Amino acid sequence: MRMIEKFIDHINDELSGAAEYSEKYIENRAMGKTTRASAFREMAKDELRHAGNIYGYAIEDIEAIKKVYSMPPEAEEMWEHELKHYADCVAKIGMMLS
Repeated sequence: MRMIEKFIDHINDELSGAAEYSEKYIENRAMGKTTRASAFREMAKDELRHAGNIYGYAIEDIEAIKKVYSMPPEAEEMWEHELKHYADCVAKIGMMLS
């Protein structure tokens, strides 16, 4: 279960950074600072890419663990919640960047 918590922490850290950079993108774009806005947009996309990589690694590792033993229900619930949270955050940030 600790492994899942670590994955969730890392994913959420990257998503938080992406959301923050997305907000900076919007602010700078509204002020007409297009060069700075572009930089924040790219930074947000990098953070999303990092979150996606960690998410993919988590899925691989969790599936490998499930082949060996059953995860506790609390761990399953925690991971299911994170799957929904991840999808919601990625969608929200994607809208902010479009």
